[in-house]
Amino acid sequence: MDRVSAKSYGNPEKSKKVKEKKMGSVKELKEVLEFGLALGMSIDESLEDGFSWTDLLALVAPMTKLPAAIEGIDLVDDEIAALDAEGKKELSEVIEKLELDSQLTEEIIEQSLTTAVEIGKLVMILRKAKIVKPD
Repeated sequence: MDRVSAKSYGNPEKSKKVKEKKMGSVKELKEVLEFGLALGMSIDESLEDGFSWTDLLALVAPMTKLPAAIEGIDLVDDEIAALDAEGKKELSEVIEKLELDSQLTEEIIEQSLTTAVEIGKLVMILRKAKIVKPD
């Protein structure tokens, strides 16, 4: 998988936590993946019959997964680096539950993680922008 870096946007305290975690853990990766997938699937469903304002309601459910995905976003890079066969299998199982083409599983995982991490980075930048307000 491609490495997705979010360390510079995270909390230094969480970096300590990753060292305490067992190697191969994919908890944060799964949360980010589930958010990215839920958002992507909702957008796809909304566009199938042409987008309308009522389709915005379909985006509410995936957005409820955003806080969990962002909370540990700074651990994702380390989890990707430590990703083992068991972790890859666990991530693949998330995709398999959606009954999608299994040949595209790795590509779906990578794109979902990239999308969700980039949204997380944007949120962190916006938080920093709120802190530094021009006079």
